[in-house]
Amino acid sequence: MHTTWDYLSRNGQGGIAFANRFYWLLSTSYQAMRQDLMFSLQSDDGQVACVAISGPLRLEDVFQDGDALENVLGSGLYGRQILLDLSELQTIDSSGFCWLVKRQKRMFQQGGQLILHSAPPWLGQTLGRLKMDLIFRITGDRDSAMRLARSHGWDASP
Repeated sequence: MHTTWDYLSRNGQGGIAFANRFYWLLSTSYQAMRQDLMFSLQSDDGQVACVAISGPLRLEDVFQDGDALENVLGSGLYGRQILLDLSELQTIDSSGFCWLVKRQKRMFQQGGQLILHSAPPWLGQTLGRLKMDLIFRITGDRDSAMRLARSHGWDASP
């Protein structure tokens, strides 16, 4: 019985060369698949800010570079109404959900509100299963989220 290692050794491609090539293949494949988390400001009128999230919202993404929302909107954002567009979110893990809940808690404490909108079907189902509608205001599109944010007498609790 011959192993791949035996084959490579007999053909002048020692095991170290094979390992280096295999590592290179894995690392380039990972780099091609990896996309970074991005927060982009869509609009901000001083009262309501619309921010889009694209890419993955995972452990290795949420704890980089401080508070991503604060980096986009500046300090004082937690007393405002923020619409979070989830339409381009590719994946989210438990750390991503934890990050969202912590932001909502901080906004609630400072009189603000985080409204989630335009979630893809897979995320909408997950938000429903996790009963996130008890924590967040969730709407199907940006217009509904904007009407909710602009309605008079809004209450910070869902």
